[in-house]
Amino acid sequence: MARNLRRTLKYDSTTGTACEQSAREAADGPLYMVGGETEVFSELQVVVDVIKAELFPRSEQIGRRETYAIVDWVSAHGVKVQIARTQPDRDGHSTPEWFYSCRGQPYAGSGNGDRIKVGVFEQGDSGTVAAQPCQDLCCGHSSILIDDLLSGLKFAGVDASNVASKPEDLANKCNDRGKGPVCELTLDLDGRKTGTVALQASLVTLQATAVVPRLTRVDPSMFRQPVTRVGISGGTAPFFRLKLITALGDRSCNYYIGKDLSHATDEVLFYEQARVALATEIGFAPILKFTLEYAGIVSCEVEGESSLDKQKDLLVLRNLYDG
Repeated sequence: MARNLRRTLKYDSTTGTACEQSAREAADGPLYMVGGETEVFSELQVVVDVIKAELFPRSEQIGRRETYAIVDWVSAHGVKVQIARTQPDRDGHSTPEWFYSCRGQPYAGSGNGDRIKVGVFEQGDSGTVAAQPCQDLCCGHSSILIDDLLSGLKFAGVDASNVASKPEDLANKCNDRGKGPVCELTLDLDGRKTGTVALQASLVTLQATAVVPRLTRVDPSMFRQPVTRVGISGGTAPFFRLKLITALGDRSCNYYIGKDLSHATDEVLFYEQARVALATEIGFAPILKFTLEYAGIVSCEVEGESSLDKQKDLLVLRNLYDG
């Protein structure tokens, strides 16, 4: 994608105040859903199909089994994202079939260490006598590297399993779909082989048209660094304490809080649109006055993080615990 076009919230160390572009100037440039640079881009994605499974009989089994599969995409860094949960096959019994295509994930190229983890589960009210009849039961798990799923696949005349293959090269060469072989994986439960599950991966080139958003940047020198993570229960997006070096008018030093931008890529576009609407008093501006106050994005050093994750982009939001 193209670079982000930015406007900046600056900190004036002389007067101790924050100053930003005028509302008219902020509204003039390219903005998401208000105007902007239209760009066509290609992205190569991996689409995994969960085809079927074969489950071995269990001694406690009675009646017919209704099973479903859950598929996770696990990055080389251990970040897990659920990309599919199939509907239960009510007629498959011990040989369920789903033929379910999971949500596509960006292909980072061979040798990156991404993998697929699949689990097969049996609905608690079918097939098995359990201590808790309504609790779903795990039939087994298996995992496989994306490289192994794509092994031998030819896409746009290039071997996708070759370490030298670059995703951008593949994406730009062809709008075709390349399918890898069907891989039969062993399901394991507590060290016991409980059956098999069949997966197949495809490489798909997606072409899309996007409007590059103009993002507001906040001057990091406004805040004390490094910032510390806030201990919270529930949710997946990390929050961070942002402490202003100097209070800004009626805003205390704890007026803002930071939210990890990597967990809020869709959310930030809404906030940027809301800023424009509020500045120009058009559209839903009267309603948007009730939304959470958003100042922009700041890049801060995070305390206790590894060198790779030391610098994070954070959404600067109103801290509801302040005042």
